Amino acid sequence: MLDDIVLDTNVLKHASDTRRQDHRRIALFLQRLRKGKTKLCVDPGFDFGKEANNRSRIGMEYLTHLTPGDMGYELVRFLASNERVRVTTKEISHANAKTLNQSVRDKSDRVFVRVACNAAEKLLASHDTSAFSKRTCKLVYEALGVEIVTAVQADERL
Repeated sequence: MLDDIVLDTNVLKHASDTRRQDHRRIALFLQRLRKGKTKLCVDPGFDFGKEANNRSRIGMEYLTHLTPGDMGYELVRFLASNERVRVTTKEISHANAKTLNQSVRDKSDRVFVRVACNAAEKLLASHDTSAFSKRTCKLVYEALGVEIVTAVQADERL
C-alpha cells in the first residue's frame, strides 16, 4: 500500500477522457485511491474548498483544469474533505533545484516533482511524456530519488 502520492493534473483529467484507450484503467486507479488510505500530496496553501483561499500551485492547477463532476475533480474534493491530503513542502536543496531546473523546463511541472521529493513515497503519477520523457524520468530518479510513473503503474502499487 502507498502511504502517499503526488498526482499530476493530467492523470486526474484522463480518467474522464473517453478518447483515451486507458481511461477505464485510470478511472479504476482513482476509484481504488478513493477507497484506500493513500494520501494526496500537495504544496503549502492548498484549499480546495475555498478557491479564493488557495495559495497552492498544485491546487490552482487542479482548480483551473479539472471540471466539477468529473472523476478527477471529485476525487480531489473527496480526499480534501476526508483529511487525506498531505501538505508537503516544495523546498529542496540548491543543488537539487539546479538539477531539476535543467531537467524539467516547465515551472508548473517542477512543483509536482518538488513536492514528490518531500513525500514519503517519492512517487509522482503523470502522463506528461513531453515534460517527463524516459530520459528525464531517469535523471530525476537518479538525482532526486523521485520515481515518475503512469497511473496504471501506480495502481499496481496500491
